Amino acid sequence: MSFIIQKQVKLPCQTMVTAWTIMLAAIAPMLDATMINIAVKQLTQDFSTTIGMIQWAMTGYILALALAVPISGWLMLRFDGKKVLILSVLAFGLTSVLVGFSWKISLFIFFRLLQGFSAGIITPLMSTILVKTAGPENIGKVIAIV
Repeated sequence: MSFIIQKQVKLPCQTMVTAWTIMLAAIAPMLDATMINIAVKQLTQDFSTTIGMIQWAMTGYILALALAVPISGWLMLRFDGKKVLILSVLAFGLTSVLVGFSWKISLFIFFRLLQGFSAGIITPLMSTILVKTAGPENIGKVIAIV
């Protein structure tokens, strides 16, 4: 029996920094899709509305996210992917603040739509930038980090 022993190769520092940065930027959008589920009762009371209206905020977020996925590919080809990712993360943060300060259910739903759209850009760009940064020889290691 013969075994092939491969030497463990460390990832370049820049690749590690990029992978960790992108991973941290993508945590909130990934969690936010379901985060509102735990506050449905409180939201219906705060906005004096029905569960059906709150469900529009949940469904709208997911629909806006799905709509943004194909657009993110076009944005990355048209503009620099890094800049698009940074702007999307900033947009997500701003819309998160606006969602938190919403005083009417209509604004809450509108800001959730914008929040979902920015989240829909972040997720695919994260994968694409990771693949470009890591290269084919390191992609497995980078995915293991994420």
